Amino acid sequence: MNAIACSRTRMHLLLFSLLWACLSAGPVKAESAGTEAWFEQDEPDVSGVNEGELELFTSPPPGGPFHHHQNQLTITGDSLRSGWVELTQCHEHLDPVPLAEIAFRQGHVRNLALTRATGIGKAKVAEHSVQLEDISAQAQLCLSAELKLVTRLDNGRYLLRSGPYMRRFLDGFYPMRVSLRILRNGYNGTVELIHPRPSQGLVLAREDDQLHIDALFAGRLLLEFELADHP
Repeated sequence: MNAIACSRTRMHLLLFSLLWACLSAGPVKAESAGTEAWFEQDEPDVSGVNEGELELFTSPPPGGPFHHHQNQLTITGDSLRSGWVELTQCHEHLDPVPLAEIAFRQGHVRNLALTRATGIGKAKVAEHSVQLEDISAQAQLCLSAELKLVTRLDNGRYLLRSGPYMRRFLDGFYPMRVSLRILRNGYNGTVELIHPRPSQGLVLAREDDQLHIDALFAGRLLLEFELADHP
């Protein structure tokens, strides 16, 4: 990555490759292996920042509202065989920046489409990325896609991995909120969160065929689920 001559906050969201870049000499491209995000800030608030160790909050820290990253993953009857799951995703409480790019890992995304873009001057899909311009403080963004997230384990079960999520400025990590809902459509097997375990700061709830995760945290959050092809 080339350095950018402006203050910035970096967030890595490995569910997909996302880049929020401040403009200087031009846009910066996200690496295909991961997600990197930069927010332009003249004087970033360094209160309450940690150095990467996961810290789950039982009550909101000062400085909110924080970037809210919302995902819905649907496991279909074909997901274990193909590895593909359906994604709908929304972002709220974005910092205003002049340019942003959501770049998914090439070969692991298909049928990418924008479903909502408000408070954004321009939004378009370009191959395996979404390109945005003139993002306001009230911006909201939603999209849909299919992602290849499921891999087979040696024990005959399957792993679905989401993350790691993080909001980073230089060597510090800042609070953010992640909400994840997993649905089943034609898949009758089990879905079990294996990492991290539920705690006061990471809420897990089940409702019919749905599983809900909600976490407000700083540091790195990696969510891993084990799937089985039988109830």
